[in-house]
Amino acid sequence: MSFLIATFISAINLILSPSPEIWSIVGLSFLVASVAIGLALIVGAPLGALLALKIFPGRHQAATFLRGTMGFPPILMGLLVSLFLW
Repeated sequence: MSFLIATFISAINLILSPSPEIWSIVGLSFLVASVAIGLALIVGAPLGALLALKIFPGRHQAATFLRGTMGFPPILMGLLVSLFLW
């Protein structure tokens, strides 16, 4: 139990007095998140508009599939993507 308390206190100290290493990690995290959001917007917005405005064969199935995948937990989707990329 003392190990957990010491680790928690160490984490609080790192948060309250961040080093340059912490700032570089935070900056990289924000950069990766921004690029992911930008790519999702570039790809997702036109596809969403196409799905909403055009009538084509398979539209109902595509909408059902997309609505279904929005209910997946992010961890599950990350694991599936990593399996496909591996």
